[in-house]
Amino acid sequence: YDQSILVRESISSVRDAILIGLILASIILVVFLRDWSSSAVAGLVIPATIMITIVFLKVTGQSFNLMTLGGLAAAVGLVIDDAIVVVENIVLHRDAGESRAEAVRRALHEITVPLVGSTITPIVVFLPLISVTGVTGTFFRALAITMTVALLTSLLLALTWTPSLSLVLLKRGKEADSN
Repeated sequence: YDQSILVRESISSVRDAILIGLILASIILVVFLRDWSSSAVAGLVIPATIMITIVFLKVTGQSFNLMTLGGLAAAVGLVIDDAIVVVENIVLHRDAGESRAEAVRRALHEITVPLVGSTITPIVVFLPLISVTGVTGTFFRALAITMTVALLTSLLLALTWTPSLSLVLLKRGKEADSN
């Protein structure tokens, strides 16, 4: 009995789930934000977060298994939340007539504390799984580490990279365009 066939099929299935999640999240972004540039700003966080998480796992010697890949698949929906909140608040300020720089500054000032709190909450739920022992601990530790790194990366990107991209990629406000 060759178990490598089952493992390869499982890995392919998880990879496909990550790609489908990425595509569906992108579609939802365009539908709800109704703006390609804001959707692009928020959507770029997903591949960046996944890449940084994979690099972190590789550097720290974590193995890539079904639990780490499953953690990445589950994280796709969670990691974009921070970026959406930041972009939506920036767009709200921009549409109120503020300059892009002022909109970014005010949006971050308003939402940094709630954003940190809403991201730390699921991380706190995953942290006890890191200390579970035995075979179960091995599986859950990989999931918990992957999810924690992905969520922290998402928060860091939402507070730094997303505002920077917003300054470059977001169009001027509606009122500024009419002047």
